[in-house]
Amino acid sequence: MLRRTPLRSSKPDIYPVTGRAFSGRALIFSEWELEMSDLFAALALAIVLEGLLYAAFPEQMKRMIAQMLTVPSGQMRIVALGVAGLGLVLLAVVRGF
Repeated sequence: MLRRTPLRSSKPDIYPVTGRAFSGRALIFSEWELEMSDLFAALALAIVLEGLLYAAFPEQMKRMIAQMLTVPSGQMRIVALGVAGLGLVLLAVVRGF
């Protein structure tokens, strides 16, 4: 389980989960807040990648959206859930769960 107290080491102190340093003062950010910043960083990266795709391939993206409008909702839902599941598996592999 996650430790809620930082590891004790000589300067600087290190959070056990993230490996980030913090000052000797009272903890400003909890581990939960650091994990939330990771979530927001991942969402920001997804937005950047999507923006780059639209900037690099605008015509192809328009065609893809037009093709998606013809796909039945049930089929799109199944594919979307499969991709989300694949993402969860990859996250588990990367994070070591």
